[in-house]
Amino acid sequence: MLTPYRLIAFMLWSLVLPASTSNAQPQRDSLLAITRSPQASEATRLQATADLLLRNWIAPHQDSTLALAKRMRAMQEDRRLAYYGCLMTGNIWSKRHIGDSVQVYLDLAAELIPDTTIASDRAWLYELEANAANDRGDWIAAMEYAKAGSGLAREVRDTGMEVRFQLLLSSALGQLGETVEAMDALTSALAICEATGDSVALVHVYAGLSGSLGTVGDEEASDAYSRKNFELSKRLGRHDLLAAAYLNMSHPAANEDLDRGIAYADSGIVHSLAIGDVSTAQVGYGMKSRIQVFAGRYEAALASLDQAIAISPDDASENRAAFLGVSRA
Repeated sequence: MLTPYRLIAFMLWSLVLPASTSNAQPQRDSLLAITRSPQASEATRLQATADLLLRNWIAPHQDSTLALAKRMRAMQEDRRLAYYGCLMTGNIWSKRHIGDSVQVYLDLAAELIPDTTIASDRAWLYELEANAANDRGDWIAAMEYAKAGSGLAREVRDTGMEVRFQLLLSSALGQLGETVEAMDALTSALAICEATGDSVALVHVYAGLSGSLGTVGDEEASDAYSRKNFELSKRLGRHDLLAAAYLNMSHPAANEDLDRGIAYADSGIVHSLAIGDVSTAQVGYGMKSRIQVFAGRYEAALASLDQAIAISPDDASENRAAFLGVSRA
């Protein structure tokens, strides 16, 4: 039997307005209206677009987001917009797991942040710092940033922001072996999502619960949350959510039907590449190759890894070497 590999993608959001969020949809609709309003200034439209992108309420192509962020960074006369341009760039590099580039833009953001920064602006930087620390394996730093950010989220009564910090906190705590505290953070995030109706955040909470329960050996509950994640992602119909959902389900599906598991991995890859998310597509090819090895299809597995190498040559050579060692054994 294949051991499920949980792709828990803690996507990064922003909630810039210092206000309580009892329901995500009206606020999302309001921001979308601003981005389309001919009466709004360019700066206002850009800020609203940044809010939507960083909250993960819209998911355009990553390269388009980088281009928009570059334009915002050039607007040095508006330090707050330039600040958010740096955050947006750092966010995309974080999704692509390019740690050095992430830190460059977080450092630039720290230099640009206005002296009169509101708490939610500062929290955004903490969120990205926590995510970057998680990505480089500095769990203590990630936990400290997440706790500091949670305090700011409570200060501005921003439940959406608090969910994101609880997800980051649970990830760090889980890596530190604090499984009870990690589950407490996820349970808190779940309660907030159910109260506010933020379906996008709920997708990630389901993924977190699936991964955490799988870690402690409760495979039945883990699979149940994985299926909830999958069904909600399909209902929302977004490439980023569907990519993670299909990859999450590829190994459980392969336990029942190897070809279906491979088909799920392929779907995850397609949805990733549709938004320029090369790093997640690479994960998908790796997961596909693992299923193919399990099925005894060694040449096909090598071809899958060659595809991963082709889309990101610098990152895949060690994965191929490791795979060859396993397959020969």
